Amino acid sequence: MLRFCVVEPILSLLSMHTSNSLWTKLAYPDKKVFLTKALLYLVNLGIILYFSLLINSATNLISSRFDARVFLERLRSVPVNPLRAAAFALFLFFLIVLFEILRSLFAGGENAGRAQFALFFVYTALCVAIMYFLNMSNKGILMIPAIHAIAFVNQRRQKTACVIVVLILYIVLDQDLAVSALRVVPLDVFIGYYPADAKLRMFAVKTVLFSLNEILFIVFMVAYVQLQIAERNRVQELYDRLNMSLNKLRVANVQLEEYAKKSEEMAKLKERNRLAREIHDTIGHTLTGIEIGLKACLCLPSENGAAVFDQVRKVYELARQGSKDVRFSLKELRPDALQRNTLLPALESLVRQMNECTMSHSYLLAEDEIPDLSGRQEELMYRIVQESMTNAVGHGEATEIEIRIGFDGENVCMAIADNGMGTDALREGFGLTNIRQRVSAFGGRLSIETAAGKGFCLSVALPLAGGALS
Repeated sequence: MLRFCVVEPILSLLSMHTSNSLWTKLAYPDKKVFLTKALLYLVNLGIILYFSLLINSATNLISSRFDARVFLERLRSVPVNPLRAAAFALFLFFLIVLFEILRSLFAGGENAGRAQFALFFVYTALCVAIMYFLNMSNKGILMIPAIHAIAFVNQRRQKTACVIVVLILYIVLDQDLAVSALRVVPLDVFIGYYPADAKLRMFAVKTVLFSLNEILFIVFMVAYVQLQIAERNRVQELYDRLNMSLNKLRVANVQLEEYAKKSEEMAKLKERNRLAREIHDTIGHTLTGIEIGLKACLCLPSENGAAVFDQVRKVYELARQGSKDVRFSLKELRPDALQRNTLLPALESLVRQMNECTMSHSYLLAEDEIPDLSGRQEELMYRIVQESMTNAVGHGEATEIEIRIGFDGENVCMAIADNGMGTDALREGFGLTNIRQRVSAFGGRLSIETAAGKGFCLSVALPLAGGALS
């Protein structure tokens, strides 16, 4: 009978729709939660059927013993027809099941929150009506609107209000309290007309059904709490991934800015050199020729008088001044080493940018007496620090990076260490390979120390003079 009443309608509904899509909607938000809720519905259906059968059998038993008059005289009101009460209770229960299926299929939209809140009161009213037709003997059916409020009412105030309503009804609609107010016949009165051994079995079945109902509610709460914890962990994991991606984007942005600055400086330098060559090859040579020629004229005896000699002297002075202006322009166009940052201020700026743009903390520790390096050496040291910090934050997920620079009398020594993940199987990519080649070209040494869970340390010793400088 249970299969005919519940399983068959569900199977027929499944056959009318795409099973995957329907199962996904019915099992929302979690399969464990859905299965626990479905078992809770089945247990309450079993309680309705069992109590209806028990009341109907007891009524027939009273009629067969001709104890109807005695039975009615003991009651304060005439009970509802048991068959009619059972029919109404089953009808109302299947209304709840139908509403639940429709809710699962058509959930969503702008007014979904209000619909779920309103549906809670519909479930509550139907459950109270079922309790009335069963003589207030199954208040555990109120757990159906309770789990609906917990799982599907989103707003905290509405959810709290729903839970309070269920708790109040659970207390007020207790059978012992409702007997006098609603004038219903307690279930124990019907059970009292059965033989003693039958009474024990009926009370045992009743206790088991009530216990199953309560256990399933507890299991539902545990599954729902686990679902919320898993969802929170998933959100936290997504947040961490987004945060890591943001850090990588910030590092990439810093690199792009540095690259843009270097490209701009290289473009300016290239243009200055081109202009210097043009001026030197054209104007410089021309003015120098004029200067030399006029100076030779001055050394010759004057044949055309003082006016010609005076004019030649003026041209000579003009040519000499033009040559001086060209030399001054060449000097201004040539890059001046004093106008650019040295290594330590550049590294301090890089460390400051990394600290501002990422979640990591970098520290620069330098000795007081570090000899001056050539421009190419400074550029190499800068690139090593930049690549190491990028790898530490982007790949090693380091939160602290320490940079030490010193001088041992022959070599400028630098070590970059971080507290990142490290690795037992290091594979040098393009950046590390390029750094190793450039350090080797300067006659320097590069070493790497790393292990899984113990961070990453890169050490460089660069001589003051090397092959790349020549």
